[in-house]
Amino acid sequence: MTDTKVKTFAVTINIEGPQGQEVHKIQDFPFTMGRSTDVDVQLKSSNVSRVHLIGEIVKGQLMVADQNSSNGTFLNGIRLPPNQKTPVAASDAVTIGKKEITMHFVLSDGAEKNESDGIIGQARHQAIKMHHEQMKAGREVVNEAKRQSGAIRKKMHAEAEQAINAELAGLNERRDRLFNEVESLNVEVSSRKTVVARLTTEVGNLEARLSLLNQNLEEAETSLLNETKSYKQLVLQVKELQHKRADAQRELAEVEAEAVGARAAAEGEIGKYEIMAKKNIERLESESKAKVDQILKFEHERVAKINNEMMTILIRERESISHEIHQNFWNAILPAINDTVYPAKKAETLK
Repeated sequence: MTDTKVKTFAVTINIEGPQGQEVHKIQDFPFTMGRSTDVDVQLKSSNVSRVHLIGEIVKGQLMVADQNSSNGTFLNGIRLPPNQKTPVAASDAVTIGKKEITMHFVLSDGAEKNESDGIIGQARHQAIKMHHEQMKAGREVVNEAKRQSGAIRKKMHAEAEQAINAELAGLNERRDRLFNEVESLNVEVSSRKTVVARLTTEVGNLEARLSLLNQNLEEAETSLLNETKSYKQLVLQVKELQHKRADAQRELAEVEAEAVGARAAAEGEIGKYEIMAKKNIERLESESKAKVDQILKFEHERVAKINNEMMTILIRERESISHEIHQNFWNAILPAINDTVYPAKKAETLK
């Protein structure tokens, strides 16, 4: 919160609460509101904190900040966070506590009067003028009544006071009606400003879309020209391909005719080769059979020869083995026979 007071703006505060309707005009900023007697605008309610909220002008915008109050401050039914500045417009309803106090803030420029400020000033000037005239008339009636005696003086005095009160009540009612009309005008002006801003935004968006559409149209025209050129080139290529296909078909027909002739010649050659191959196969079978018979005969003779050689080897081995067995037998038995039959001879031999 700044300490400097700024007097280039004015704020009219319309308050509806338990004490009825009140109107306060603030020209010094920042200003305070609360239950305390030290604030700029006192709100007499137990639901209001001592210093409930602070208002100030920031860049031409009225801002209010709840001062961490017990029962809170609400903007159009939404509770404001404490110690955070929030912008307030003339159409906004600010409620305090349990919504028993409702306030409307109307910001005006103190240097340049707008249309609504002119209406308010004119209404106030007219009300003050009428009030002075009525007071003057009332004072004349009172003076006249003073000159009269007794009951007439009292009656005229009462009638004058009644007329003055009635006029004052009418003036207050008219003032309140003018205030309401001014506030309605402010709300309507704010609404129209919002509509103008929205229409300006929509016009800007439409211009951007129109520019984009023009750009897309130019790109489409360029693309169409390119596609037309490409189409012409494709038509030429298709015609060229059709000519090539016709040539290829003619060449294919010639190749097929040549292939038919070659196939017939090949089939004749294949018939010849089949006859020759059959004869060659028969000749090879005959030669193979003779060779197989010759090989079998040779193998039979070789096997018979090997069998004879093996029989000869077996007989020799058997005879050799029999001789070794016989020799070993006598070598083993003769010493025993000598020891038994010829012991004396052996002894002599040893000597």
